[in-house]
Amino acid sequence: MFHVVATLNRDTGNIIVITAYEPDDEHLCFRKNQKAIMKCVMCKRGETKPGVTSVLLTRDDFTLVMRDVPAEICEICSEDYIDGGVAKRLYHLADEIQHQGTLIDVRKYQTTPEVSCPVEG
Repeated sequence: MFHVVATLNRDTGNIIVITAYEPDDEHLCFRKNQKAIMKCVMCKRGETKPGVTSVLLTRDDFTLVMRDVPAEICEICSEDYIDGGVAKRLYHLADEIQHQGTLIDVRKYQTTPEVSCPVEG
């Protein structure tokens, strides 16, 4: 499992990776059912728990708000961590919607995308 922190350069439309890392044993642990959880990298005190978050993506004049996106949420500071596969899917979906000429779109995240977008596993 990798964690990536990135931002969008609005002038060029490029995504800039600020940092990417694989959590070490100090930050990654396991629940009793063997599902991985992570200690929060931001506050360094909380553990993450499954939840949902909203994601705001902007590029040029286009804005997409995706609600109810599955994420791991820190129980202390509420920092959210989105799985790489989910993030990739959101970027593909945003690209597809923007190319349709949409300027603003607000959607609820669904496990089956409304717009077909290839996602590698």
